[in-house]
Amino acid sequence: MLCADDNIQLPNNYLHHWYNLNISGSGSRETLHIKKYAKIVDEDLRKGCVITVPDAHMVEQRSDKECYLPHYHIINTNKPGGGRRVLNGAAKFHGTFLHKSLLTGPELLQNLIPVLLRFRRHQFAVSANIERMFSQVGVPNRDHPSLLFLWWEDPTPNVEVYQYTRHIFGAADSHTCANYELQRTGRDNIGQYPEASKAVLEDFYMDDYLDSVECPERAQ
Repeated sequence: MLCADDNIQLPNNYLHHWYNLNISGSGSRETLHIKKYAKIVDEDLRKGCVITVPDAHMVEQRSDKECYLPHYHIINTNKPGGGRRVLNGAAKFHGTFLHKSLLTGPELLQNLIPVLLRFRRHQFAVSANIERMFSQVGVPNRDHPSLLFLWWEDPTPNVEVYQYTRHIFGAADSHTCANYELQRTGRDNIGQYPEASKAVLEDFYMDDYLDSVECPERAQ
């Protein structure tokens, strides 16, 4: 993570979030909604994007960077059964919040105009998308305590403490870190995969790849 200060201290907001646990943006605890959200959480656990943190709220184990983030589920009506969890890094507690301790970093997005012009250059269009781009990029171990969240699923009364190990939707630096990792991958592999590396460095706009070619065989 791009911290403005390596010695940041965040106030312990565990109890605040324990009392105000809310796992949907609207406050609704509709059964179907909970099940869809729980499926996303379980998938993140299975992939290692999220890990369980036993007794993370104990004061003697606490890190100065420890921060519990409110989170909510965004449903995409164009993707039945899908959705995305967003963690709110701008939620204030005792006058401070995670975003305040992060740098947005340099602008690494490609200029969209030349990307679109190349996309229209030839007859056959090619497009692709990096699945859950932020979740593909790891966060250094020292910053994991800043990405905690509380979770419980009906009818289980126990509140679990989970911790992200990857970049999240809802942090000020995630865009820059994900873009840097993508472009670094292209640069590091340009000798072995020159064509793919060139595509990575020139034809991606965030997680979307756009290009065009002369014939279907070339596209394949």
